[in-house]
Amino acid sequence: MRENNLLSPHRVPKAPPAEHDGTIIMTEPNLMWPTDGARVFTLDDGWGWVFACVEHLKAECMGWHVCKKGNRFAALEPVSMALEREFGHAERGVARGISLRTDNGCIYTSGRFTTQVKALGLHSQLLLRLTAGGQRGRRAVLSHPQRADRLRVCLQEPCGSQGGRREVR
Repeated sequence: MRENNLLSPHRVPKAPPAEHDGTIIMTEPNLMWPTDGARVFTLDDGWGWVFACVEHLKAECMGWHVCKKGNRFAALEPVSMALEREFGHAERGVARGISLRTDNGCIYTSGRFTTQVKALGLHSQLLLRLTAGGQRGRRAVLSHPQRADRLRVCLQEPCGSQGGRREVR
């Protein structure tokens, strides 16, 4: 097969993996906002979704959304909340210069999500599945103990407070 050049074109030698120690160093705030979602189980309401958007430099939860159905619209809610918190509104082009770092799941690669992200002025940055940042940092938004405690406190605040409690529907 090789002599007659009949091998699949997909069997090409793979490039060596890119060296990356998994550390991303930010020098200024509002350069990168990672966002992620996780399916969670609650005793009262069963399965639901938690989405969060974090400011990378300060590791501060900028926005969150809790819902029963996790889709592209729910994934945009914490980003909108973060924009309103940081800039006072979530309008076209308000977030120029900020990278939105997501995984490459179907929610974050859907046409409607990417169109809305571009309209807001965000630069979409997808994590590659097998990179150091993709493996170790994949669930960093929701699984880091300190951040999870902050998020838990935010979600349990009474409805009148800043952020407010989100009902699972």
